[in-house]
Amino acid sequence: MEKVTHDFEFIVENRTITVSKLLLATESDVFERMFEGNFTEAKENKATINGYKSQIVQVAVDYCHGKDIVDFLMDEENAIELLNFTNQYDFKTLKPKLEKHFATKLTKENIELFLSSSEKANALELREACINFLEIWST
Repeated sequence: MEKVTHDFEFIVENRTITVSKLLLATESDVFERMFEGNFTEAKENKATINGYKSQIVQVAVDYCHGKDIVDFLMDEENAIELLNFTNQYDFKTLKPKLEKHFATKLTKENIELFLSSSEKANALELREACINFLEIWST
């Protein structure tokens, strides 16, 4: 099997995370436009990510490289931050998968958290699941 080239770097919390431009652009329209455009990041092959922990960016990169991230999703707070990251950077497959995952984890105890998170992350499928959950519990 051919080794994937790590030809782009994220700088997050003073940590460097390497990724394949091809795999990242395939998943994220935002990064695809960055790489195709005349942006400094594309020329320097690196970008600084602010507002997210390095762990969040690493998991998103791991997903792009085909790694299993299911264990990471056990921590709701981190998983919600990952959802926010995938929304900001327009991840085509990871964001809907996260929404579906969260929709199966709804409880009376976490419904408020997931409903507010769905609003923040523009997660329409998750929002709909939350509303359906609330309708069932209110009858």
